[in-house]
Amino acid sequence: MKNLRRYLRPPTPVPLRLWLISGVLIVATLGLAYQATRLAVRNRADQAALDRAQRSYKAWARDASRSAAQAADSRQRLAVVRAELSYPWPQVFQAVEKVSNPEVELLEFKPDPRAGSIALRGEARTHAALIDYLGRLSTQPGWREVHLTHQQDLVRDRLETVEFEIKAGIDPLAPR
Repeated sequence: MKNLRRYLRPPTPVPLRLWLISGVLIVATLGLAYQATRLAVRNRADQAALDRAQRSYKAWARDASRSAAQAADSRQRLAVVRAELSYPWPQVFQAVEKVSNPEVELLEFKPDPRAGSIALRGEARTHAALIDYLGRLSTQPGWREVHLTHQQDLVRDRLETVEFEIKAGIDPLAPR
């Protein structure tokens, strides 16, 4: 029975120090859990802000590349307009007016500012009128390498004409 007394006896009280240590450990665990939760929430907020900043940067970069492309396109169109404006139009029209012939009708002017040349298309009543026109055009100042690139006889109803294309180089610095 002696052995049974041990079981019937009230338990010995747990020392106070053990209760304090376990309480401190519980409070520390709760504090660490609270800090970990706060850090996780802050990390999610920072990640969301970073994602927004990246999307904003990508949109800005896309717009910047578009505006750079638009600026390049605008510069290219401006260069074309400048070339058209710097083309020696007065010299071209004066030369064409000086050599005008009632038997030759010009239908189209096609300037090429980059090459400094022009193509003239039209119709003449006779081959002789076309050759005369070509010769007089080649004597105009500032016109170089005037040559006939195409000619074809056309018949419309009873009217016979010669369709032609003349190409020439234009020197904008030539005396007028």
